[in-house]
Amino acid sequence: MIATERLSTDVPSGPFGKWLRPIPLGVGGLVTTVVGAILTGSSAPCGQFHFAFQLSGNPKTLNSWLASCDVSVKSARHTLLWDFVFMAGYGLLFFAMWSHGRVPQLRSGRLRQLALCGVGAAIVDVFENLVSLAAVETDPTGAWAYRGPAAVPILIAALAWTKWTLLALGLIASSMRLLGWLLHRIDQAVPPRSMQQAVPPSSPGLPQPNSDDGGMGVCCSGGGIRSAAYSLGALRTFEEAGVMDRARWLTAVSGGGYAATAWTLLRATQTSADPQPNSASQVLDFLKQPVPGGSVGRHRFLRNGPGGLVRPALASILYILTNLGIVILGVFAVAWPVGWLIGSNAVQPRLRQGGATSELQLGMRAWGPGALLIGLGLLLLLLSVWVIESGRLRVLLQGGTALLVVGLSLELLLLVFPLAINEIGRGVKPSLAKLGLVSLTPLIGALTALAKLLRAPVLGKLSPKWMKFGGLLLVAVVFMIGGKFSTIAATGDGPLSGVGVWIASLCMLMVLLIPDFSNLSLHQVYRKRLRRSFGLRRTLRSPGSWVVEAPSEAEQPSWGALPNTNPELVLCCTRGRVGAAPGGLASESFTISRTSVRMGNTEIPTSTYVQHLTGARLVDHSVATWIATSGAAFASAMGRHNLGSTNALLAALNVDLGRWLPNPRVIPNLMMNNEISGRNEVFGRVRYPYMLRKILGQFGEDPFVFVTDGGHYDNLGLVELFRRRCSLILCIDASGDKVGSYNTLREAAELALLELPHTVSAFDLSGLDQLAMGRTGIPDRLAVTMTVTYHPVEGSSSQPTLGTVIFAQAQRSTSMPLGVKQFAASDRVFPHYPTGNQLLKDKQFEALVDLGTAAANEMLALIPPGLTG
Repeated sequence: MIATERLSTDVPSGPFGKWLRPIPLGVGGLVTTVVGAILTGSSAPCGQFHFAFQLSGNPKTLNSWLASCDVSVKSARHTLLWDFVFMAGYGLLFFAMWSHGRVPQLRSGRLRQLALCGVGAAIVDVFENLVSLAAVETDPTGAWAYRGPAAVPILIAALAWTKWTLLALGLIASSMRLLGWLLHRIDQAVPPRSMQQAVPPSSPGLPQPNSDDGGMGVCCSGGGIRSAAYSLGALRTFEEAGVMDRARWLTAVSGGGYAATAWTLLRATQTSADPQPNSASQVLDFLKQPVPGGSVGRHRFLRNGPGGLVRPALASILYILTNLGIVILGVFAVAWPVGWLIGSNAVQPRLRQGGATSELQLGMRAWGPGALLIGLGLLLLLLSVWVIESGRLRVLLQGGTALLVVGLSLELLLLVFPLAINEIGRGVKPSLAKLGLVSLTPLIGALTALAKLLRAPVLGKLSPKWMKFGGLLLVAVVFMIGGKFSTIAATGDGPLSGVGVWIASLCMLMVLLIPDFSNLSLHQVYRKRLRRSFGLRRTLRSPGSWVVEAPSEAEQPSWGALPNTNPELVLCCTRGRVGAAPGGLASESFTISRTSVRMGNTEIPTSTYVQHLTGARLVDHSVATWIATSGAAFASAMGRHNLGSTNALLAALNVDLGRWLPNPRVIPNLMMNNEISGRNEVFGRVRYPYMLRKILGQFGEDPFVFVTDGGHYDNLGLVELFRRRCSLILCIDASGDKVGSYNTLREAAELALLELPHTVSAFDLSGLDQLAMGRTGIPDRLAVTMTVTYHPVEGSSSQPTLGTVIFAQAQRSTSMPLGVKQFAASDRVFPHYPTGNQLLKDKQFEALVDLGTAAANEMLALIPPGLTG
């Protein structure tokens, strides 16, 4: 089972079984905690006694902390005894929270383990209390003292800090589980809107796999608007020759998806009464029309909408600033309590008094507790060397590592951070203007990295190595901002030092967790602009008058509305993942078509998948919406074009065109467990914790998976046609490779052999030799033929079969038409315009269309007789 597996909360039967269930156990723990707290507090010598005795570290600090407290050993021992009741109560309460796992969002194994930290805190508290009972006494002068050697208060402090660390982790985990339960109740009270009733009858089932002949396939590569123009020229030629009527598959990636989707949507509404049956020609005629209120063609889709370029630019900046504000709010929520703790009596109270470095308490009280835990951790790790039995070895390793982590954290909290705040923080007066300027640093870095990406002819190909270190910039700025927030809280200076401000920030974070953060994404800006140029349909305005238009999102046809005709459009995307797939990439294929949705080796019917597209993902019912997903060129998880730590920077600011979508692998598990009616429990809203997953690069088998540009896996769409064992493949490549390199094709060939070892046995690329440079410095032709060899179908006695791949790349050649040659002479960049250049001029667009037409004509001449149907 994957993320939807139920966690059993059953307990052994017996007379006390019902009292050991989570809810009765939690109620009992809560009552015991309240009673224990009341008795402990009422019997204490004063309110600060417990904290002071635990954390002071020496008698001098203890007495200064408890200067106004009555010295009564009898009261001290009474309150320590009643404290055992309090420990038992909160230990039971945390155990009840750990055992409760009915809500799917609360079934995370790590979150449940962290909830157990509260139980561990209660256990450590018992030992700390026993030592305290034995140690509490007064000296001859009647002041508070510790019985035993000087190391006793350090031992008590070490146990106390360990307890509070575990307690904090337990509280955080339990609060997240409780918050998840509340959000789950909100989702159930206000369920996400669903288009289930509006979806046409179920599409046909999955295509039959393991066919000896997958028929003919056409693939259109990625490459932005450059590829869209080139692909439309080729599709128009294929359609005029009748090839598209005989094709079974049409795979498309990114820019090729612009063209293929527009062509498919127009073809779906084609009728015999239509005077212009060539769908590709109609798409081109529509794209050449000027955008409303402008003079440039609709192919400049970023201008095709209200406000031209200004509106999407302003919306994008607003979304980025909103996410930047949320990140800063989260940093403040974490850094403020750390600073407050550092400035409290427990660590360095003199920070609030403006003392110099020499006035800070830097003795054993500061470094002793952490050093003690580090020593115990190292001792456990050394003992593990002599332990052979695996179970004990694991316990020793985990225990030693945990003690080392806690010890090092205490050294930072009690020694390093106070020194840093005192030496550096107090030298700079808190300034909201300076803080805001520093917080904009990661934004500037992200925009710089993005600009560099968009300038590269192929995404990431020309990116220098420094672009992969954006995450280091993010970490540096977060530490700078967090350090300033901690300084403000520790010293009590500035408008942000009050506890009310911190409580307000927590409340704001809680409110921001309710909506679906997919609504604050650059993806929707990109999606709407693409839809206005490529989400097309034919409309009969008057008898005999057909008009091509781009309907609104609500009127866009769904996948189920596409006719059951060939070729079947397959839009290729990429799913980000943790670890490498068999092909060596930190990603895997994610495709959608009229009949099926496939992720890696998992395939389910599209009609089943779309039932789970609710809320902010309602738009993904329509075919046109997936153009933006397949073309999400820059994202925080880019597979083949991974940007290293810069991924975290892009994710933190949500400078991201990727999309969180339901995990196809979860849905079959729901169906097997008859949980299909409870789909909203699993596929509710994508909230801001998913942004944290992107920052950390944690793309696991969760209810939602992160989906981006198909070019981050295979920028040609060729691997998907190999997967379908096509006997003839027409590969339209406008990926932007340098002349003579053909890197994208070589990458697809390598990926196919690694990802499809039981399907593809060989792919002969020797045909590329025919595209060698001629005397003029450019190839003499645009198209060549290559051969792919398929393994026999598993379980059959057939022999290996051969497939023909006819390949044409968007590049200059001596065989180009005269008009294209003349344009190329005046435009040195043609046809290798950068992928990020989505604003090609009309003449550039038309020249690319003509080049695609010429390439398609050469490809048609290479089709062997009898292989087109």
